Amino acid sequence: MGATITQEQGAALIAQRFRRTFSRQALKKHIDKGNLSRCLVRDAAGKITGVDADLLIEEYEVNVNHGRRTDEPSPARQKQSSPPPTSKTAKGQGLPDDAIPDMQISRERHEHYKAEQAKLLVDQQRGELIPLEQVKREAFALAKAVREALLNVPDRVANQLAGEADPAAVHQLLSDELISALGQLANG
Repeated sequence: MGATITQEQGAALIAQRFRRTFSRQALKKHIDKGNLSRCLVRDAAGKITGVDADLLIEEYEVNVNHGRRTDEPSPARQKQSSPPPTSKTAKGQGLPDDAIPDMQISRERHEHYKAEQAKLLVDQQRGELIPLEQVKREAFALAKAVREALLNVPDRVANQLAGEADPAAVHQLLSDELISALGQLANG
């Protein structure tokens, strides 16, 4: 006999093992129908106190899941569906805008986007993700500072260049001033 677990834990175990959504209420429905009776753990008075984890999986596989692989569609779905989907429509992609995808595909999409949203929220709280408007403001401020620093170079060196006749000295003076302006920007 395996570990005794609650019905809630049993439903979570089935959901994890068979990769599908499964609630405590669904487990209770199968228990009431008699599909899952061997896995029940009862007290001396006959009241259900939990389920045996190993027997639950085994009994669910035989009586409810009927030995289907976890990635196979149910027989009812196979009858309803048209020819096997192509790789383009395998996950509900490429459907017309007014077409409604399979419920499982919708759930998978919902859970995927919910997880993505949670990841973005965590990244934002850690400071690894910042709003686009803030990036635009800071980029604009930086570009403005670079422009101002470079436009101020002629005003600072004009008098020195007016008296200089040597092209090498003019070049050196301009280079030094530009390096100085850009260095001040880099240092903040």
